[in-house]
Amino acid sequence: MKLRFAFSMLVFLLSATAFGQDANWWYEKYQKLGDTDPKWDALVREGIDHWAKAYDPKTGRTDSAQLALSVEALEKAYAAGCRSPVTLFIDARNLALTGNNYGTNVERFKLALARSAGKPELDFIRFYCENLQGWNYQSRGKYKEAVESFELALSIRAPEVDEQIRKEAESGLQQAKKQLAVQQEQSSHLAALTLPSHPTKEQARAYARQVLLQAVKRPAPAWNDPEIAMLEKVGPENLDVLLEIWGTNVTSGLQILITHNDVEAAVKSLVRPEHKALLLKWLPLREFLADPMQRLGWIQEMRPFLLERIAERSPYTDVGVLHAAAALRDPAAYDDLVWHFENNQNGLNIYDDIKNLPGIQLKDAVARVWTASKSWTGIKAEFRCQVAAAAMDYGFMDALEFAVARFDSPATNDWYSEKLGKAIRERTGLRGSDKDIHAWFEANKGKLAFDENRRRFVPAP
Repeated sequence: MKLRFAFSMLVFLLSATAFGQDANWWYEKYQKLGDTDPKWDALVREGIDHWAKAYDPKTGRTDSAQLALSVEALEKAYAAGCRSPVTLFIDARNLALTGNNYGTNVERFKLALARSAGKPELDFIRFYCENLQGWNYQSRGKYKEAVESFELALSIRAPEVDEQIRKEAESGLQQAKKQLAVQQEQSSHLAALTLPSHPTKEQARAYARQVLLQAVKRPAPAWNDPEIAMLEKVGPENLDVLLEIWGTNVTSGLQILITHNDVEAAVKSLVRPEHKALLLKWLPLREFLADPMQRLGWIQEMRPFLLERIAERSPYTDVGVLHAAAALRDPAAYDDLVWHFENNQNGLNIYDDIKNLPGIQLKDAVARVWTASKSWTGIKAEFRCQVAAAAMDYGFMDALEFAVARFDSPATNDWYSEKLGKAIRERTGLRGSDKDIHAWFEANKGKLAFDENRRRFVPAP
């Protein structure tokens, strides 16, 4: 939940940042400032056009379909060798908005900054990169870094920068400073909280409540919440206190939804073998316990709950419950597991758990999900990579084509691309470099067939 919230904030902030100029202006800048080549010029033009269409200045909304088309075109330009600071900036912004690997878009921003350094004619790119990095940091709760980025942006005097965007950077700086002050104050309050070395249940409960009260005041979810380590101080002997407080109100009328991850993380770190009876008692109310219970080998003890829970076929069943249910290897659970693979919000994450269960029938379900994934847009479109890896297991040629195009791009060196690369090698038997596999596919794509016995794509004789 925390990551989805942070990403939603990032989308809102970046969407609210106007372009300042139209597509023609940006393409003219690209042509004038170097790194042009007939091999990718048309792709850049296409990417910029879709990028401009993606943003509606009247509503402040972003069209995910246009954004996806912009990503596709600029990714191809990048793969072909385009390193224009103009396109690097646009591509980095696109990657941030589509939710692609965070490290990749940061690298693009940095590359755009490096390639514009010492070139006054590219100062406007440096401004835009630092400004958007400020919003990027802000969405992740990194307010100190956000302040630094906004200040760097505002120190750049580039006449091409639209005045409205400069005002947005000034607004971002003020917001980041305020949030940094709140964050520092919160850290001070947390540091002041104390807990006796051997606390009673009441002392542990009061302490945890105060920690969570500070978490509620947090200006935005952080990625390494200090409250987790604070909650862990109650110790394994007070695990029941944390289980009780999870999901309860810490202030009148305020549900502590934003603190769930903090409590869950603390609970998982404190679980010990002597907690088996306690966890079995709480499991129906705290599904996240299925994960540490599986790690401790208590699968069979959870069996009645797991079978009953997945049989309810709720799309919101915790992914830890699904992993544990798959680990039962019980044919009685197969139909329910297949349903969750197709319909649960976390269902794609259990494919590797269930694909090799003896006797399970997955091909039709994979075909349905693969077909449906072709119309996914926005954040959800990224999950198509997981589906493609599954679809290749059952010989879908268009999944192989999608996977080669995706994992071969230098812009997408992330977990998804690594997964696709592994799946491609498994289903082709190839062991060469990414470029070798791409060349093999281009040379053979018109004559490839899927060998059902070997479960591999091979060139037809």
